[in-house]
Amino acid sequence: MPSIVKEIINDISLPKFTKYPTNNVHDVTSNTMKKEVNDSNERIKEIENSIKREAAQYIEML
Repeated sequence: MPSIVKEIINDISLPKFTKYPTNNVHDVTSNTMKKEVNDSNERIKEIENSIKREAAQYIEML
């Protein structure tokens, strides 16, 4: 696979959630939202990796 194609595939990224603001928010709510944001961002990272893997496989088949 050409290096430029590898670079393009490696640069694929999806937007992620930013940290939940904790000021003036109840601790339980803040902790829950922090966990939800972290879990969601981990799932987004898994999807990114899957897209990259599938793109590389597709390019190899061409």
